Amino acid sequence: GEEQAAAALANLASDSAENRRSIVDAGGIRPLLDALERPVTPIKAKENAVTALTMLAHEDMIKRAIIEAGGVPIVADLLPSATATSIKELINAGLDTLCSLAARAVSQLCATGSGRAPVRAIQLALAEAGAVSRLAFMLSSPNNPNPIPEMEANTAAALSGLSRGCPENQDDIAKTGALVQLCALVRDGSSAVREQSASALWALCKDNAVNQVMVAKVGGIEYLLELLVHGESHHSLDASIGAVTTLCNRDSRARIARNIVGRLSVAASKMGGVPVVQTALAAQRVLRAICILSDDSAANQTALARAGGATASTSWLSDNSGMRLTTVLPQPETQLAAAQALLALVKHNAAIQALVAKGDEQQRSIPPVVAMLRESGDEARDCAARTLWHLASTPSLDHEHAELIAQADALPPLIA
Repeated sequence: GEEQAAAALANLASDSAENRRSIVDAGGIRPLLDALERPVTPIKAKENAVTALTMLAHEDMIKRAIIEAGGVPIVADLLPSATATSIKELINAGLDTLCSLAARAVSQLCATGSGRAPVRAIQLALAEAGAVSRLAFMLSSPNNPNPIPEMEANTAAALSGLSRGCPENQDDIAKTGALVQLCALVRDGSSAVREQSASALWALCKDNAVNQVMVAKVGGIEYLLELLVHGESHHSLDASIGAVTTLCNRDSRARIARNIVGRLSVAASKMGGVPVVQTALAAQRVLRAICILSDDSAANQTALARAGGATASTSWLSDNSGMRLTTVLPQPETQLAAAQALLALVKHNAAIQALVAKGDEQQRSIPPVVAMLRESGDEARDCAARTLWHLASTPSLDHEHAELIAQADALPPLIA
């Protein structure tokens, strides 16, 4: 019956773009929306129908067709109504899965693709249809002693989609108190929930100073940095670094730099008192954060350098752990990450170039960079050569940096 038909469409739509276009050409959008609107439609059929619409919405042109067919308010109405009192009530009514799938549909409708879908119009239309307050309820119901991870992850993803590049929705979502709950989920949620909550904070704080202040005030920066170091996937790294970069403003930049660098080196750890990394993978993630934070930001470069970032990155270029608290030996991947971090720190920044080139004997970075030219793989050697290029190009009357590079016997491997 209706349940099986909707399930078949969902399966077909998830299989290929060709199937999705065929469903639309055959007039499949309207029956799916009708099934969602009818009060008598079985819940399982509605679950399958909203799943099918979510799969169809992967295509921008189909997304537009869903909107033109009136699909936005229909999807929003699947979220918990204003009369709902608790997540437990949704579970008892058998609506928790449907609400979770509706949040997933909201996320997909707001996803950016080739640019042909009017994403901003969709974001505002969903907010007008009441999606913001309903999603906030799903995220932060006070009577929810037994959280549903899939619902929390889908809800956080939906809030992320609604707020990405949309200041109006950023503000409205913040007014619901969702920022505090998202920070708590970054701290305490399951792996998927932590990732999606970090993505939501990234979207909510992007170019929004008020939201940035709130997240920093409730400890969100530290929770995000814990996810950055100890997360279990590339997505958790991307989401946490993105959020931390967004939060790296004038008031929190030094705090973030100390926390990040302090996980890599003795000197910075004494300054910040943060736990040092215990695995090579954790070191790679922290070094990646230094690289991204430094990119195109002289202010971030300076803050990281003042926190000891150049020294800490240099310490992971080789197996010499004298400047590290951890006894974890750098793997080739870690050494590459360290080379990328050091390059990002010195790039187009004469003050940091001087610090790196002319530090004391323990902190000097040129010898281990030259060693990478001889011993590392192509990508790491490329980073090493580019780092030396920047150091040698530093404006100086006496060409001191160039002489230091030559004294480190860099010319033979560079010529080779």
